[in-house]
Amino acid sequence: MSDRLSGLVSVGCAAFVFLWTFRFPPITGYALGPAFFPRLISLGLFLCGLLLLARRGRAGGDGFPAAPRERGALAVTIGLSGLYLVALEPMGFVVATFLYVVVLTFVMRVGRRDWRVVAENVAFAVAVVAVVYMLFRFGFRVPLPRGWFG
Repeated sequence: MSDRLSGLVSVGCAAFVFLWTFRFPPITGYALGPAFFPRLISLGLFLCGLLLLARRGRAGGDGFPAAPRERGALAVTIGLSGLYLVALEPMGFVVATFLYVVVLTFVMRVGRRDWRVVAENVAFAVAVVAVVYMLFRFGFRVPLPRGWFG
């Protein structure tokens, strides 16, 4: 994918997400509502897309991974992210995010694959889910999808 196309897709996705956040219900009594972080991230994505558009043609190559393993990991990551978005609401944040992080760490891991790697991936996924859940649920008081636990 060229830098120009990547930049256009980034700018378009960022604009869509930013505009979609105006549909989020406001929460009274809090400085940061549920739309704050999606808007912040979409602004960052928008700026990165603009940078890609500004620097197009300066970098060599098409920017796409050359090795078949890298292309496969990219395809699995994109597919897994789409599946995560679909599964988040019915499965809930805790279950869907745990499975997403475990599988993604296996995809990104290069080298040995024994029981220690499985234990490390599971421990990492538990830590990520716990930290993010507590941060959003108790720190920001943003409700996360409960899914099967609802």
